[in-house]
Amino acid sequence: MEDLHFGTIVSSNVAGTVTIAPNGTRTSTGGVTLWGNDHHPAQFAGMKPTAANRPVRMRVGSNSITLTGPGAPMTVGLFRGNTNPATALTNTPRNYQVQQTTNGAFALFVGATLNVNANQAPGTYSGTWTLTLDYQ
Repeated sequence: MEDLHFGTIVSSNVAGTVTIAPNGTRTSTGGVTLWGNDHHPAQFAGMKPTAANRPVRMRVGSNSITLTGPGAPMTVGLFRGNTNPATALTNTPRNYQVQQTTNGAFALFVGATLNVNANQAPGTYSGTWTLTLDYQ
């Protein structure tokens, strides 16, 4: 299990975004510069009650969260998992397929998009989000 980590970024006088894909790819837009390789998606592990490839009903607690730290708050949204369909997770429950082993074990990777303000103060920012899974 891993927390979602956007890694080291450098802001400028232009706002932008940082996106972590479920596969770990990191991209940016606007005036955000990516630095280093200390980023990763959130990782969850689970076991379905049966090995049948049945859907998992998922939802996030909120469509966006706020990260706080030494500077202005930043928002995170557009949570996406390594699921089928590959649509954004929302606070409305929806069925998704996740890859699993023959005994029902699965690993779920979740990325998201961070909205970075112009001239964002450096430092560590944190926040909390929830993910609910219901086995179908």
